[in-house]
Amino acid sequence: MTLRKAKQESKKKSGAPRVTADPVAAAAGVALVAFLIYSGGLRYPAAVTLSLLTHEAGHLLAARALSVPLSRVRLGVCGLNLRFDYSGASARGEIAVCLAGPVLGAAVSLAAARAGLGNVPGGMYFILSGFVLAGVNLLPVRGLDGGAAFAAFLDSVMLPDRSFRVERAVSAVFTALFCALTAYVGLRGGLNLSMLLLSIWFLTSPDR
Repeated sequence: MTLRKAKQESKKKSGAPRVTADPVAAAAGVALVAFLIYSGGLRYPAAVTLSLLTHEAGHLLAARALSVPLSRVRLGVCGLNLRFDYSGASARGEIAVCLAGPVLGAAVSLAAARAGLGNVPGGMYFILSGFVLAGVNLLPVRGLDGGAAFAAFLDSVMLPDRSFRVERAVSAVFTALFCALTAYVGLRGGLNLSMLLLSIWFLTSPDR
């Protein structure tokens, strides 16, 4: 996942990325890993970790190609949240970096599925986690790649105040829809821990 870095917080491009952690998200991530290990051993977290690394590699490759510096690495519920300094980038460049992670993750999962990796132990977990990670991150919710790309687009076509209000409203609507879907799935088919943790993060993240 990438998070849009506010233009006012521009950092020196030569400085090393700062590493921070969101306590709530980190705790949720640890709980999710523990649940995955309990459910299916090490294959679950190994597959999810590989999907996360593929996802973040997409952001880093796009950022490098567009000369967008990495400014901060933040530990979150789904692993690492990379923050980039977009002060010298165009809106298209910012959107490209934001969407590169989900696009590469989905492309690699699709290639793995077509190559028959689903028949390999742990392969199906990798394929599914890649698709899920891409799908969730494309939601126009603040703190997700889709939300960051949507915000960059709005900033390019609207005044800052109006852009922020629209972005926040759309994010709130999709957060509510996701939480409602989580409740519906829980009532109809049993608790989905991944969806529950994501819902909690959507509601408590400081990026809200």
